[in-house]
Amino acid sequence: EKFWKNYGAQTGDRLILTKPLGTGIVNTAIKADMVSEEARKAALKSMKTLNRYARDVLKRHTVHACTDVTGFGLGGHGTEMADGSKKTLVIDTKALPILPDVEEYASMGLIPGGAYRNREFAAKSGYISIAELWREDLVFDPQTSGGLLAAVPADEAEEILLELSESALSCAMIGEVTDRENHALEICYKNIKLCGIYIENLYQKCYNARIQYVEGTKEFIKYSVPWKGRYFL
Repeated sequence: EKFWKNYGAQTGDRLILTKPLGTGIVNTAIKADMVSEEARKAALKSMKTLNRYARDVLKRHTVHACTDVTGFGLGGHGTEMADGSKKTLVIDTKALPILPDVEEYASMGLIPGGAYRNREFAAKSGYISIAELWREDLVFDPQTSGGLLAAVPADEAEEILLELSESALSCAMIGEVTDRENHALEICYKNIKLCGIYIENLYQKCYNARIQYVEGTKEFIKYSVPWKGRYFL
């Protein structure tokens, strides 16, 4: 029988996610008795949707690596895929499919404890982020019955997305696979990549982004960086 591993992603692959994120955040809002009926119903529908439907689409195509997104969140499972493949995953947070009202809940601080543990796990391999805090929290949000994260060839990605959407699945192309950097994940916005920005670059005019510590490299500190371009030492 054919099966997929959670490693083997190749440089240039596109990342496809087959369900919206945010079940951990919505469930936290439910516990706080602050959830909307729309968000509650959407989360329940997502959790009840089997990954079998996405699997049936994906198995008609080339899949280099695939994993389900559950308690480790997208960030945790993405880190495992990146480390196992010896690659870096670039996640475009603007492209993420999201459950209703998640931005509001996350901005209010309704973040499950598991999200912080997932951050700690990812930090061991290293990640950098220029996303808004709530989008970053979403990447590490632990999912209940989450979707599939698949690394597929770029020339098949659009066809896969079309077939998934025809199956009424809330899917999206959320990023790409690149050669290994000094970190496993790059969490960006509108696919703006950021690499190699160290303390020496503080003099650059900049705004509205955060840099996270990357283990095993020079220490990143929290400061703002330019949105445009890619800066190296």
